[in-house]
Amino acid sequence: MKNSQLERRLSVVEDRHNADLARDEAAEVRRFLDKLTDEELNRCAEIAERSEAGISPTVEEQSFLDDLEAKSGPT
Repeated sequence: MKNSQLERRLSVVEDRHNADLARDEAAEVRRFLDKLTDEELNRCAEIAERSEAGISPTVEEQSFLDDLEAKSGPT
């Protein structure tokens, strides 16, 4: 088998593996979010929006997130 063929086949296997990992991670996140109340989800959404804007969570917000993880399991 030529090197280029082997590299192509390896690339396909890696892509499939990465897709499987992404699906598994998405399922874990859904299971975590399913455990939260509406209020907790809203607060998480607010923290996430600010995080995406480059604003780090406050100490209180980080404590809230840590408590959620302890209560509902890791994300």
